[in-house]
Amino acid sequence: MAGKDFTGQADDEVVKMVLHRHWSVLLKPLFLSLVIIIGVITLLCLWSKYQWLWYVAVAAVILAIWNVFHAWIRWYYSVYIVTNRRIKQQIQRSLFRKTSIDVYLDKVQTISYNISGLRGSLSGYGMLVLHTMAGDMVMTKIANCEEVYSRLSEIVRQAGGNLEQGNDNE
Repeated sequence: MAGKDFTGQADDEVVKMVLHRHWSVLLKPLFLSLVIIIGVITLLCLWSKYQWLWYVAVAAVILAIWNVFHAWIRWYYSVYIVTNRRIKQQIQRSLFRKTSIDVYLDKVQTISYNISGLRGSLSGYGMLVLHTMAGDMVMTKIANCEEVYSRLSEIVRQAGGNLEQGNDNE
């Protein structure tokens, strides 16, 4: 695949941006895993004389590590690839399950973004929505949402999208 950045890329297709979800999506599984590990350590300190508890502890630690690994795989391999022709959304659902959706830029009618909540406001992540006649493409927890929105609007306009001047500020 010489000269290509992703599978299915056309010869005249140029990658403009690659977006991931904000890293904060990893906080919940990380926190849960830390709670499990701290709980296991506490139980071992209190009841270390029970041998069966060591087996439970090892299983719990393996489960905690798997939880973080699984969340990282889903985050790392879920991407939004913006080219000069389309936006390719690849979402890694699990270790062996991935979905992909393409929205061609000339079919985009409006783009909107929404930053809500304290974490979103402080971290600068939000939700981008591309509206087309066929439906909406929703991109959640995108870092630097306002900046990405501006760049994406310009890329859509350059590609001949149907954006009108007032429509992308919803």
